Amino acid sequence: MKLDASLAIALLLSVHWCRQAKALPAQSMGDFAQLRSHADTYVVQVAGAAAGTVVYDLLVTPGSVISTVVQFTRKSMQQHVVTTLDPLSLRPREVRDSEPGELTNLVFREGRIRGTRITWDSTGRVDTTALNLPSDPATIERRTLMTFIPCLPLEPGRDFTTSVFDSRTLETALVHIAVRNVHRISLSSRTLDAFQVVLDGDLLVLPETVYVSTETPRRVLRTERPKRLLRVELP
Repeated sequence: MKLDASLAIALLLSVHWCRQAKALPAQSMGDFAQLRSHADTYVVQVAGAAAGTVVYDLLVTPGSVISTVVQFTRKSMQQHVVTTLDPLSLRPREVRDSEPGELTNLVFREGRIRGTRITWDSTGRVDTTALNLPSDPATIERRTLMTFIPCLPLEPGRDFTTSVFDSRTLETALVHIAVRNVHRISLSSRTLDAFQVVLDGDLLVLPETVYVSTETPRRVLRTERPKRLLRVELP
């Protein structure tokens, strides 16, 4: 099963404090102290069986934040995603996504989403879609969700709602993020405390549960997509 490389990602646009909505300014994205350069390799399981790995690399510089996600099924590369974010607002600047049968390049600038999506099949038929769509400056891209989540002011009981653009459907959907309790989760080599963050909305990959470490800098320890029997976690 192919995994949409959204280990790459997270968000914000409006915040609900004590279940009451309170919009945040577009330039405010949370706790930047959580953003530090690092690299992790995650293990992918489908229905409890090993299904490959995902390599996630985050590079933080004064000029940009760049996340790279590479998914492998056994020894074969399945997806390679590079997202470039603005270091002050954490909004997307550019997304490049390559996977079997599809190549997507997006640029977010001046309230527009421009780029191309190229698809091809086994017969050699190629379909190219040119994109030039309006976008609210606070909209984020689907592949960046897991980069943003650790930067949110995570605390049990807090809710977040954001608009997310999905180049696969060419639509922008609202995604709701609810911070549940702090859980003690067991990985293969350690046991850690983690915020349980539940994502729901109109994106095809949702619902999804994300476990984020409570220690600074926060990292995504595990993600689960129950409809696909999918789990991705650190070893």
